[in-house]
Amino acid sequence: MATRSPPRLHRVIARLIEQHGRQAPPPANTAFALVLWEKVAYLAPDERRARAFEMLRTRVGLTPQAILAARRLMLVMAELPVASRAFARDRLLGAAEPSCTSCRWP
Repeated sequence: MATRSPPRLHRVIARLIEQHGRQAPPPANTAFALVLWEKVAYLAPDERRARAFEMLRTRVGLTPQAILAARRLMLVMAELPVASRAFARDRLLGAAEPSCTSCRWP
């Protein structure tokens, strides 16, 4: 009986791991949380973005409903330069509003 080679995807993944090593998991585990990760500190260094995202997670939450209900959203932006705070707030609210009206996030 002939042995079957692993599926192509498995071979590709193995080659990527061999070439680049194992990668860290994404910082968020839902699609909406990944959107927030990108928007919370747009174009900021990863360390600042991680701090802002963790503050958002612990102080506000990572659901569209939590973002829209948050009165303390600007406190989360404290890690950003003053000129960037309103921009970041508007980006987060802009991501949450359509999500609450047109989609159901788990």
